[in-house]
Amino acid sequence: MISKIIKILVTAVGIVVLLMVGLRSTQHFYRMQEWHNGGELYSSVSFAADSSVVFTKIDERDFSGPPLPEAGDSLLSINGSPATFRYLLKEVNLKPAGNELDILYMNKAGDSLQTTVVTVPVPSSVFGFVLALFVLRLLIGTAFLVVGFWAFIKQPDSGAVRSLALFCFSMAGVLATIFNFGYEHIPVMQIQFMEYLMVIMTVVISFTGAFWLNLQLFFPKPRSFMRERPVIAHALIYLPIMVLVILSHYTEIAGFQIALAILILLQIFAGFGFLFERNARTKDLLEKRQTRLVLWGTGTGVFGFFLVVLLILLFKSWFASQGTSFIMGVFILVFLGLLLSPLSFIYAFGKYRLLEVEGRIKRGTRRIAITAALLVIFFAILYSLSGFILSKIGTQNQALIPALALVLAVGFMPAQKKVQDILERKIYPERTQLKNMLVDFLSNALAASERDTFWSELESRLCDVLKVDALITVLHTGEEKPMVLLGGEETPFLPESEFARALSTFEDRPFMVDEILATETIRLTPQEREWLEAHDVAVALPLASRHKLIGFLAIGMKRTRQDFEAADVEMLRSLSFQVAVAGENLRLLEENSEKHRMENELSMA
Repeated sequence: MISKIIKILVTAVGIVVLLMVGLRSTQHFYRMQEWHNGGELYSSVSFAADSSVVFTKIDERDFSGPPLPEAGDSLLSINGSPATFRYLLKEVNLKPAGNELDILYMNKAGDSLQTTVVTVPVPSSVFGFVLALFVLRLLIGTAFLVVGFWAFIKQPDSGAVRSLALFCFSMAGVLATIFNFGYEHIPVMQIQFMEYLMVIMTVVISFTGAFWLNLQLFFPKPRSFMRERPVIAHALIYLPIMVLVILSHYTEIAGFQIALAILILLQIFAGFGFLFERNARTKDLLEKRQTRLVLWGTGTGVFGFFLVVLLILLFKSWFASQGTSFIMGVFILVFLGLLLSPLSFIYAFGKYRLLEVEGRIKRGTRRIAITAALLVIFFAILYSLSGFILSKIGTQNQALIPALALVLAVGFMPAQKKVQDILERKIYPERTQLKNMLVDFLSNALAASERDTFWSELESRLCDVLKVDALITVLHTGEEKPMVLLGGEETPFLPESEFARALSTFEDRPFMVDEILATETIRLTPQEREWLEAHDVAVALPLASRHKLIGFLAIGMKRTRQDFEAADVEMLRSLSFQVAVAGENLRLLEENSEKHRMENELSMA
């Protein structure tokens, strides 16, 4: 009965969040259109508690001429009408750019002065940032919803999957409600019952930290406390949040809302702590791979998102002083990181292609970090050089800056690639070692007198470079017979088996054998399973030449008994095709040599 109620509750939460994400996105799109079509001011105003309007920042580009108000002056009237929020919105944002406004303001000395304000178009750069953020937010929210529903439909009875679904729904809600673009004041059509749905989604969002913590106590396997004391465990996770949500909703005490925000952050940090501890302690290589993928994929995005939100709350004035473009640029980077989170969950729960996805996430994160660092250096150099050159030539003409920026931009991409290569050589020195070994070995491959000598030498060298116990070459005979070892011994792998077809389909993609055994994504015969387990095969590397499978390399466990890393998979992937081509060329040479020998013998006879 309880299980049925939980299923209904999860489904209801998902539907409410789906509706709200759709409605909120529609409203935001309409507001964005209105904002883009309307006017804008470079200056800023604030609205005091007594409804008075006060200038907080002045930009002379908004005014047709003097007198100019100063920050702190009060705006009294617009076109003869009292200055109110609604009237200012109507005259500035809801009318096209170029609208002239006669304003009356009071300076700090108490004098009333009149001037003219001319609205300007929304800057293209700002609109570009906003549009990019809008699209990214919609993509990430949709991705979280898809992952939540996909996981829940597949395994509705799993506690871990329910927690994942609820966390995904709450993250979609967070993105749809908490993050704003600055044009939310523009009125839109109100939809019936939306305010009630908004209350429900606000409650769901409040449990984001609890859902995340609950998920980490289930993932990848339930902890002993969750198995033995499930009621107490769930009470400790959810009761404090429930109490604070009720108190903050029905009272006007700000302390409860602050306590609620702090508790949500503490639960998120605690969830990451449990995830990190599981990754460090587990001896199961598949579990370690799952937790490491989530740490990289979700940790990069979710941790970064909440950290930036916390920093903005703590240093609000500093972020405001940096300008809209800077803040939006920061959030674009954070949103790109968040896009990795749903992807990491799909593969982590699917227990398939974990290292490959982890490698792509690491590579993408590294590129984003390098790009961000180089952009900071780029703008710092541009700012310093432009200031120095302008001061030397004694002019304030800004036309020189775009030309200087163009010169610096020419070297940006080469610098990015150079830094990327240097970092990869420092972080993964074994890649350079393998590359050098492979170039040296393949350059002399055709000098090998026999094909078996080639494969034996390859096995020996790869064992040393990869530091594995053993490496076995399994080759296709070219007939409908089982694949064989170098000595001619048959294996249980038939050319038409599902395992062989999978190897042929993906050609250069290494297969982690424990993932295949755990998930049965590829159905192995009992004989194939027994052979792989008996030989302690950790990785199966397909060897395909000209879209034809010639065999595979059965790579054993690391000598240190540590797991393979994403860098190892990338190295093996780059190795596969070159080795397959060299091996196939040797086979063709042997066949031609044998053919010539038989022809000579025939002619002599």
